[in-house]
Amino acid sequence: MVKGNKRLSHTFEILILVLIVVLCFIIRLFSVIRNESIIHEYDPYFNYKLSNLLKENGLYSFWNYFDDMSWFPLGRATGQTLFPGLMITTYLIHKICHSMGLLIDIKNICIYIGPIFSVFTCILTYYLTKEVYNKKGRNSGGAALIAALFVSISPAHISRTVAGSYDNESISIFLLILCVYNWIKCLKEGTLFSVVLCSLSTYFMGLSWGAYIFIINSISLFMLAIIILKKYNIKYCIIYNVYYILTTILCLNIPCINKSIFTSIEHLAMHGIYLISNLLLFCNFITNIFNLDEEKIKNIFIKICFIIFFLIFKFLIFADKLSWSHRSRTLLDPTYASKHNPIVASISEHQPTTWGSYYFDIHLVLFFLPIGLYECFKKNANIELFFLGIFTTLCMYFSSLMVRLLLIFSPFVSILSSIGLSSILSTLIEFADKQREIKLANIDENDKKPEDKCSTNNNSVKQNINNAKLETKQEQWNENENENKDVVENNCNNVIKNKIKEKKILNEISENKSKLIIISILSIIFLLFFLGVLIILHSTWCASIAYSESNITFYSRNNEGGRYINDDIRQMYKWIKENTESDSKIIAWWDYGYQLNAMSNRITYIDNNTWNNDQIANIGLILSSNEKNGYEELKKFDPDYLLISYGGYSKNSSDDLNKFLWIIKIVNKKYNFISPLLYYYHENAHPLGSNATSFMANSILYKLSYYNITNEKVKGFDYARKIEVPKIQNLKYFEEVFTSDIWGFRLYKIKQFV
Repeated sequence: MVKGNKRLSHTFEILILVLIVVLCFIIRLFSVIRNESIIHEYDPYFNYKLSNLLKENGLYSFWNYFDDMSWFPLGRATGQTLFPGLMITTYLIHKICHSMGLLIDIKNICIYIGPIFSVFTCILTYYLTKEVYNKKGRNSGGAALIAALFVSISPAHISRTVAGSYDNESISIFLLILCVYNWIKCLKEGTLFSVVLCSLSTYFMGLSWGAYIFIINSISLFMLAIIILKKYNIKYCIIYNVYYILTTILCLNIPCINKSIFTSIEHLAMHGIYLISNLLLFCNFITNIFNLDEEKIKNIFIKICFIIFFLIFKFLIFADKLSWSHRSRTLLDPTYASKHNPIVASISEHQPTTWGSYYFDIHLVLFFLPIGLYECFKKNANIELFFLGIFTTLCMYFSSLMVRLLLIFSPFVSILSSIGLSSILSTLIEFADKQREIKLANIDENDKKPEDKCSTNNNSVKQNINNAKLETKQEQWNENENENKDVVENNCNNVIKNKIKEKKILNEISENKSKLIIISILSIIFLLFFLGVLIILHSTWCASIAYSESNITFYSRNNEGGRYINDDIRQMYKWIKENTESDSKIIAWWDYGYQLNAMSNRITYIDNNTWNNDQIANIGLILSSNEKNGYEELKKFDPDYLLISYGGYSKNSSDDLNKFLWIIKIVNKKYNFISPLLYYYHENAHPLGSNATSFMANSILYKLSYYNITNEKVKGFDYARKIEVPKIQNLKYFEEVFTSDIWGFRLYKIKQFV
């Protein structure tokens, strides 16, 4: 019977998990249903281009590919400077599908790889939660199912795994959870096979995303924590040593990492913990051989480790012998990017996280996180939960420094919140069971037969009478026998009546108390259910509206209230591809570099890789200079066209004019004579139109954005900034060749002979 119940429970778990997986997949298809099967954003177009290259030319050509159509005239050794995991995964899926007779185009694989891997993430989250959370020997399936549900509808996770989002994060969140799962298996089993799997998953993570640094440093910090708290044993040290050696060897074979695993400061922690774990093993060997005091040796060892780390920090880190990457510096000092690297600061994903972002991307799931953390850090928690608590705490801290890292935080807050919610529900159910048992016990006691009570009372009366008979004389007892018997029986009956009254009062109190407890428990469960409904509704809205916009096509409303599609981006790129020479060189701000190169197949000067700050500053100098000075700078690059994004008519608030302040800040890092104060001085109004400074009004970007919008026939208005457009005509060095239907993009040909 017990086996049958377990089998039925397991069947229901699998059935519910299948439903959650289906929900996880279909909730990410809104973008395809609402729009069409297209790739979103900017970076995915570069990834698609290289995936297509890998399919056409094979792995060898992909690995050694040099892109001479980007970053002109420098070019870029693309195959050696990117994380190729996403492209290789897409290529393998394409090969497998074709070998099975499924002739799927690689573009469709790129579009749907996000939802596919989100399904794998959902399933793996279920097994990870089940692995770490097993309270009092009970089945942890409930918490695991809640975790799978939370991950499947997490807005932060949806934002990077919707259909059309072909970026590194599409598969990397699955790989991150896989690394954590395999490390927990290492701690639990301690086998060589589990360590090899953990190293391989870390290697695949290193192939796919730069956040592999986060997982190796989290494992290192966990080892340091259990050493300081004296929770370690020899098994954990050996596991870490094997993991370190295998992971280091594998990462050395990734071109974009290679020797940086030894030279960069981001990898320093794993090397330091490797030395400490070996010293621990050596100390253990010494204490066993020479029968020394283990506690004394450990205390000496901790002091030595402290001195070693102090020396490392003093002579390597503070002396700048090892270099930090700009993103790593931003994580340690949130103000670093705005002070020293405006390119990093200009990206919205790299801004510090606000409470509004937490509420929007994590939502009410966050409320249960403290209970989950308590379950991880309480006294009797197992080592696997302790690691998960440390990892989630690190995710929470770093997610507060950079909005992008909410993506890493979301699956683990889902896991711990599910553990917290499951703990609440388990406690309530246990409490309700105890109340039910107490009530049943009272009912059993009250249901005893009255004859049994009377017989016991009569027996006690007879015993008292017999005792009285022995103590008194036979003659006196014979005379007063009936009288004494009546007195004793009356006293016993009074006692019994009082006890019955007391029990009735106590039963009424306990019944009222149990009713109140049951009502309270039901109210709490209803409240939790209501919160769950709110979470699902919010997540569905995010998936349907907020994160399903492609940033390629936009929806707008006309004067009659009807909806029309703004397809300016593809219209512009298609016009460039069909109407310009194949070797044309086009200058545009770096945001559009990947799209312009992939969709128009034309030469670009800067793109979203942002590896060369000097060249980006040079392009920014051209845009911020007046026509004459800008033209002199243009001669150095010999471009054919200049592309401008303008959102004044289409109401696009992320056009080049709204980015102009960041452009000037980037230029100012190389050219000090270009100061933001020369362009932006007015605090109460936007420094455009009538408020524009002479430097702003004469800049190339300003003129090309507003050119010919106000003329003799029409008085233009900038809807994005709510200002009247000044009259700008008669450009000397530029000729307008194409403007998209809703004026979202404007292409100018640069006059070669003036």
